[in-house]
Amino acid sequence: MQEQASGNSTGLTAGQIEIFDKDSPALPSGSYVLSVQQSVSHDGTCAISPSDGDQCAPYETSLDFAVEGPKLSMGTDQVMEVFPPSRSPGAWQETLPYISLASPSIPWESTIAIPQSSTNGDTAPWLALVVLTQEELGNLAQPVHTITVGDLISPSSQNVLAPVISPSPTTQERAEKISSLDIPAAVFTANMPSAADMKLLAHVRRTSKDDGTQTSETGTDTYSIIMANRLPQPAKNNFAFLISLEGLGDYLPGGSKSIPEDKTSVRVAVLYSWQLGTVTEESDFCSDFQRLAEGDNTSMLKLPQKIEGQVGTVLELGYVPLTWHMRSGETMTGWYRGPFTPVATKEDLIQPPKDSAILPAVLHSDQLLRYDQSTGTFDVSYAAAFEVGRLLALSTPSYLTQISGWRADAITEALKSTGNLYHDARALLSEGQAASSQEPPVSIQNWLARQAQLTGLPFSYLVPSADLLMTESLRFFILDQNWIYYFLMGALSVGILEDSSLAHHQGSAHSAVTKAMKSANNGEGWVEPITGYLLRSSLVTDFPKMTVSARAVDGNALVCLQKQNLSSAVTFGLFYGVPETVSFTQPEQHQQFGVYVQGSGYVIPARYISGAKTGSKIPSDGSGDASVQVAMRAHSNGVLDVSATAQSLAAIVSANDDYLQASGALSSGQFAVQMIKPAGQFSFSWSPTSQDNNTGEAA
Repeated sequence: MQEQASGNSTGLTAGQIEIFDKDSPALPSGSYVLSVQQSVSHDGTCAISPSDGDQCAPYETSLDFAVEGPKLSMGTDQVMEVFPPSRSPGAWQETLPYISLASPSIPWESTIAIPQSSTNGDTAPWLALVVLTQEELGNLAQPVHTITVGDLISPSSQNVLAPVISPSPTTQERAEKISSLDIPAAVFTANMPSAADMKLLAHVRRTSKDDGTQTSETGTDTYSIIMANRLPQPAKNNFAFLISLEGLGDYLPGGSKSIPEDKTSVRVAVLYSWQLGTVTEESDFCSDFQRLAEGDNTSMLKLPQKIEGQVGTVLELGYVPLTWHMRSGETMTGWYRGPFTPVATKEDLIQPPKDSAILPAVLHSDQLLRYDQSTGTFDVSYAAAFEVGRLLALSTPSYLTQISGWRADAITEALKSTGNLYHDARALLSEGQAASSQEPPVSIQNWLARQAQLTGLPFSYLVPSADLLMTESLRFFILDQNWIYYFLMGALSVGILEDSSLAHHQGSAHSAVTKAMKSANNGEGWVEPITGYLLRSSLVTDFPKMTVSARAVDGNALVCLQKQNLSSAVTFGLFYGVPETVSFTQPEQHQQFGVYVQGSGYVIPARYISGAKTGSKIPSDGSGDASVQVAMRAHSNGVLDVSATAQSLAAIVSANDDYLQASGALSSGQFAVQMIKPAGQFSFSWSPTSQDNNTGEAA
């Protein structure tokens, strides 16, 4: 591991990460003096200034300036992720909480005063993530308080140890509001990381923006990670606090000073905090998916009710009964099914008849109503798709401008061609009502392609009934290409007032829509079925960047056309082809840190830190993996002795990895590799032809 070089792109692919020790700013926070001197002489004679002995007196000037970092507060936009998620119950007793910050250099923008002997001359970050229980904080419901900077550095109580901020805040700065926490002195000493620990608890991570889907971004994200040094405590209310230790470094465990006896608490600035969920053995990524796999929580997207007869047959096809308001003012029940269906549909509805090059023109959505004589009801699905396409187009001014311009150009082209009517009369008679050959411009086609990915479509058109996707459920489906086709044709129909005008544009519209569908469907149109999933669960809230993959019967990976979080609790994705298995994985670029229980203590398996084996466990001389006993502080309730544990790990790593033999000590990035716990994964087997089609198994 090394210090990260800003702006250095490494071409990472989906799921890959790079870890660096730190990202030091060019100038850390502090006061600086810039001095400039210049002496001018010619042939040994001072040209301008008088001589000062053997030397010409120099011209000199200086400039005082200061570099300030976010010492006492930080914008919430800096926080990219926290783990464990806020208030989410889980098996966190073996997990070290962490926070990721958008700025890769923020932990090193300032340093704390620490003894040289404990850090070998190195500096430690000014930020620490600490885990404390509500009981340790006096059972306060809200332990964090809003105060001024003046109250932080000059508390009204003489029993509070306050940080010494340098340079001293100005009068204006002293009036600024910040968040603070008063930590009992004994709790501070027992739980704060030592100076040596703090060097190991912050590192930099670079990940690819590629999420494995066809529509993913390119490039990389670089951010800083700060780990806590304590495991959450079972049967306790645990809080995580990102605090500033500037001005308090000497009072850390192993520091040069002890907290005075008359000081009963230590006041710190809190930059961010969250309450951890209940520590329970029964909830984690895989076990939560296991519960989804049980019962009827995973099935094809259809109503769960079992009804006999013709109505039951319609429900099995994924339809829901909805009230339909007719143009005449009457209301009746109509059957509706969105683009997600539990059964495969034929695409013959969007294929031109054998005796025509194009489909019949559609001017009104009523033309797409389908009457079922057996039930005496209408299927309004494609009519609704056409209409919502029109509405979406009408709500996009830029698209309306573009399509109006395209139609105007088409009319101009048609008028120009009237001069050749005499010579082309025979051709016109033979062709009949020819369609326009002018295709929409690229901007319109790109807009259609985005809509074909269902971007911005109201959720009620995708899932028309809450019973289709209940809380804590997973549903699979096949994409109805007919629905998508008429949805896009509706978007292209805006502004057409006559049947003859629509017929003139029908050919180019059909071509544009099919191209948009091919672009959205891996460039292959509907050669292979498009399948997908809908997940409504707290798992989406807790793991919004989870990755999803699918494999076909032959074992080959399917192309993930897209993955989109529709809300904080609902996500969906599309695959090109029919999967045999669908796997949900905790995001690999957001690996968690932690330990493993062994007997009455904890262990950590040692891992390689260089070469192709980086991150792989080092085998032991006997059977299994080479592991070390985690060093814990005496009577610490889950507080790790981080530096002692790192030394034990370094002994094994240096004996097996040549990269570490020179230094003999783990850096912060190398320590992070040791503490990473593999991402959880859960796989579902899926067969769209089966009624009870899903079982789950943990990977």
